[in-house]
Amino acid sequence: MGKKAKTGKKEEIAEDCCFVCKDGGDLRICDEKGCLKAYHPQCVDRDDSFLEDESRWVCGWHYCSLCSKASKFQCYCCPYAVCGSKSCMDAAKFVLVKEKKGFCIMCITVAKLLESEEDADSDGDKVDFDDVNTYEYMFRAYWPNVKEDNNLTAHEVSRAAEMMRCKNQDLGSKSKESDEEKYNDESQDESSEESEEWESRSKRKRSHKKIASAEKKMKSKKKKKFNGWGSELLIEFLSSIGKDTTKQLSEFEVSSIITEYCREKNLFHPQKKKRVICNAELEQVLGRKFFNKNSLTNLLSKHFAENLEQSDDDNEWSSEDRDESVQVAHHTSTKSKEKSTRKCHREEEKTKEKSATKSDREKEDVSLRLNSFAAIVPQNLKHVYLRGSLVQLILKQSEDFEKKLTGSYVRIRSAPNDYLQKNSHMLVQVSGLVRQDEILLKVSNMVVNVPISKLSDEDFSEKECEDLLRRMKTGWPKLLTVMELQEKATSLHQDITKQWIEKEIVVLQMRMNQANEKGWRREYP
Repeated sequence: MGKKAKTGKKEEIAEDCCFVCKDGGDLRICDEKGCLKAYHPQCVDRDDSFLEDESRWVCGWHYCSLCSKASKFQCYCCPYAVCGSKSCMDAAKFVLVKEKKGFCIMCITVAKLLESEEDADSDGDKVDFDDVNTYEYMFRAYWPNVKEDNNLTAHEVSRAAEMMRCKNQDLGSKSKESDEEKYNDESQDESSEESEEWESRSKRKRSHKKIASAEKKMKSKKKKKFNGWGSELLIEFLSSIGKDTTKQLSEFEVSSIITEYCREKNLFHPQKKKRVICNAELEQVLGRKFFNKNSLTNLLSKHFAENLEQSDDDNEWSSEDRDESVQVAHHTSTKSKEKSTRKCHREEEKTKEKSATKSDREKEDVSLRLNSFAAIVPQNLKHVYLRGSLVQLILKQSEDFEKKLTGSYVRIRSAPNDYLQKNSHMLVQVSGLVRQDEILLKVSNMVVNVPISKLSDEDFSEKECEDLLRRMKTGWPKLLTVMELQEKATSLHQDITKQWIEKEIVVLQMRMNQANEKGWRREYP
């Protein structure tokens, strides 16, 4: 159940870092079937006795973070989850990416910075991914495993970040009390209960991590002593494995020595090849039970005298700073009041600019929609589709017929030797005109130019539209953007509408003649 000694195979394949803070240590694995997430007791508001607790425990990943019902959608990188009901999905700061997994706003913000290789968030605040004592550093080591296990791409992360930005804008427009989106402005006030709960939960994570890392840093600073160019712990370790420490070694050289030592001692994880499980000697130097191979250089930097910081003020927290962080972690009223006051001032300042900001955002949304790819469906294509009779009419009446025809779509008979083509006809895009004895059309997917007399005068089918989309995905013809489709439809609207009216008039006249003929038969049988 809960004890590590009885988890058997599940313990061997479970994650070896906390799902909340991403750090290692003594962890409790979730008892839900198939769940491999592990947690520090303090990260789930429990004491150390929680590690030996016999009772069944299921982590928050399996319950909705808003209504506590069974979750349907879960965050890739933290225990945030949503049940799937319309009310919770509308209120949650969550976007779905694949199947039943997605990102909460906190995780997509950090993941977007990693994928874009930026070091500042939307507010311009610096994010230090190289500081081993920060949550962002732990997240960076955890992120490659998430990408590999879930086959995530940079494009999917970027698309999820854009979806989160749009969702925050929608939530802001529906409620006057809701704040600006968390991704673009994390400093504004959140009015809904869900956003307040999310913010307090995320700050608890960070504050716990900050307190623990600060205390660990203070203790390590007091204990660490240097012997020449490196710490005594590092010098003793290198000497014990037969390395000459009389001459100064660089960080890269020491990192290479320890990597080779790990290979000799077979310390690499059997499944996660970049994960190193420390033995007693290595754990004494690095202060960790395991570490990622890529982070070894950063872990060794504190053992070099040249990297020793000059001022204790930069490393140690004062009692006042520590008390303030503890107050945040435990939701003290003093911190809440101070924060509320600051947010009220910011809200008053930004209210004046709200109308201008909203109009700018609407312009950005319009621009984004116009540059997106248009849906290749019959309802859209009918606005840029030309029948053979209409093409002939345009050639006779319009002076700029080449401009009108180029970019439009026509219907021609499929090549008999094309075994991939299942339809008798197919839709092609006109790419240009060739003037010979008669005017020929250059079309996509055809080497030979097509005479106008070979164009179909019938409507295209839905299967032909699906076949066009399949060919577009292969690269030819190219996919249409919303702006390109709109411009071409506007230029052809008058000609297509005129032909449609003439066609409807002919049909109406035929029906009138049929009705008159029936009347004559009744009157004169």
